[in-house]
Amino acid sequence: MIDKNDIPEVYIERVAGIFKALSHPLRLKIVRILREEKKNVKQLTELIDSSQANISKHLKVLEENKVLKRKTKGTSSYYWIAEEEVLGICSSACDYIQKVIEKETEFFEHLDDRETIF
Repeated sequence: MIDKNDIPEVYIERVAGIFKALSHPLRLKIVRILREEKKNVKQLTELIDSSQANISKHLKVLEENKVLKRKTKGTSSYYWIAEEEVLGICSSACDYIQKVIEKETEFFEHLDDRETIF
């Protein structure tokens, strides 16, 4: 077990790679779709408004950073979530954003209740 106070540089780089892979909206859409079941590029292209070449490019980034796994059957490659923890990372980020939005909403609603100063 690695001491969390002394994380090797290679771990930091790998974590940064995962966050980089998840930093694009299209890649997050892909992950969201793949949480249910394996899909190939054609199926993903039908579900996401983007070209096959663009989907393939993003799948490559996700696979290179160990977010997705791939298996080729005939002429099709199927992709799926590499590990369940990937979904936990996405879920935690969504929970965080929900809290931020709720706080922002409360702040602006509170401003609406105040008298205007101008």
